[in-house]
Amino acid sequence: MKEKRQQSEPILVHAYQNTDEANGHLPRIMALTGFMGSSKTSVGRTLATMLGCAFLDLDKEIEKAAGKSIPCIFREDGEKAFRKLEISTLQKILKSGGREISSEGGENRGSGEGSWDLVLSLGGGTVLKSKARALLEGRCTIIYLKASPETLLSHLSEETEGRPLLAGHDLSIRIGTLLPKRDAIYSKVADIIVDTDGKSIKETAEYIIGL
Repeated sequence: MKEKRQQSEPILVHAYQNTDEANGHLPRIMALTGFMGSSKTSVGRTLATMLGCAFLDLDKEIEKAAGKSIPCIFREDGEKAFRKLEISTLQKILKSGGREISSEGGENRGSGEGSWDLVLSLGGGTVLKSKARALLEGRCTIIYLKASPETLLSHLSEETEGRPLLAGHDLSIRIGTLLPKRDAIYSKVADIIVDTDGKSIKETAEYIIGL
């Protein structure tokens, strides 16, 4: 059984199995998971800048692959089609360590001790699918950015229209319905759980780097 590391235990585990065939280097990937509005993209971009490695937002890469926005994918093709595209895009990223996909946040670093190749921000629902969890576990260090319903509500209050699973719902009720089940899955899959309540984006990134 995988040992669960809470934020009080200052250890970052480099867990990966995918290989870059060009140089034999094992890409070191830090994957951020968490509920919608937990600042995965902002923290991920900040982490990548601080670490000098590449950054990718899975949702943005899905939109690039589809040639349309996520709300449009849900509306025109349905959630099933979105999840299928999500898996194929994730597979491509993990296989290459992000090297074959345009990235943000700096160049990939070398294979020196302690370096990271990619910070990957996952979608809020990515790890809910067993196939996605199977792809991620053992290939990435998975960090759960945990936030309270109150924090999530404050972050999401102006963003519901761009989020198909929230649009048209009472936001507080929707968070209360979705979060408990998702929190259990996020916590189970994560190597590290970081409580982000009361922390700024920079403070959260600095905390993770300091683990």
